[in-house]
Amino acid sequence: MKILKAIGAFFVRIWRWIKETAWVQPLLIVGAIFAIIFSIPQFTKWINSFGWGSSNSYYQTFQISLQGEVTGKRSVSNVDKFTDSLNDYSGFDWDFDTKTYDDYKKTIASNTYGDKFFVTYVSTSCTNCEAIQPGFAALQDGWGANFAPSDGRAFKMYTVYTDETSSTDDADVNKLKAFQRYLNNYLSFYEEAGGRLGDSTPYRYNASLDSSNDYTYFQNADIDNFVTPTILLVDYSEEAYKLKRPGISEVLFGVSGDTKFDKAGLLHQMWDHTDNDQQNPFTVSYKK
Repeated sequence: MKILKAIGAFFVRIWRWIKETAWVQPLLIVGAIFAIIFSIPQFTKWINSFGWGSSNSYYQTFQISLQGEVTGKRSVSNVDKFTDSLNDYSGFDWDFDTKTYDDYKKTIASNTYGDKFFVTYVSTSCTNCEAIQPGFAALQDGWGANFAPSDGRAFKMYTVYTDETSSTDDADVNKLKAFQRYLNNYLSFYEEAGGRLGDSTPYRYNASLDSSNDYTYFQNADIDNFVTPTILLVDYSEEAYKLKRPGISEVLFGVSGDTKFDKAGLLHQMWDHTDNDQQNPFTVSYKK
């Protein structure tokens, strides 16, 4: 009983103090508000340190995981399986002179990832990835309106985080991270895809990027120089087939533009790369 009386007496004293010092309460409330306001930047910085910033939250909604990546084994992680599909269906060794698009459609019938989509390599600490994210968001938000695709397809994207950790990292005898193990396992894919993107795509030359080393880094799967963001366009359409580069069709190593709408516009042009458009640098019809 003595303990209960002591507790009761304590709350009585607190209540009496609140009534007698009511003028202090507005000051406390104002002080609390200012404390919250001043703490927001630090709180935001702390949240972003975990990779939970707005750009990462956006990219993570499209993420395919490297979890389980193992040296010397393909088709293990979800990124492995995704890359297997890209490798099998991009027609790197396809005989375009004797086979038709109908033949090709039969070959890609088991594709489950879609007819056309972006693939974007990002990392949590990539300032350029953060800079282009509003462009992707503006493109997605304006899809079918301000940015209407000429083929009428839905917006689709997959992302790969180059700094993603895997539960298999600690077991790697060479202390390689998941993305490096993945690149080592798929060197032949990057060699094939990089060769096509470097030699057959109009944008490289229309945008005067023919001296860029980024194409070589991509083709060599060079972990030390692999660019983030790297944006691929994968297109299995008949239009892309006629250009003899179905599947892996286009690449950007970053997105230029002063505003998010400028960036969205370039990505939109990338999507419409098969059009007969003299103002689109991704098309064979482009004129400077």
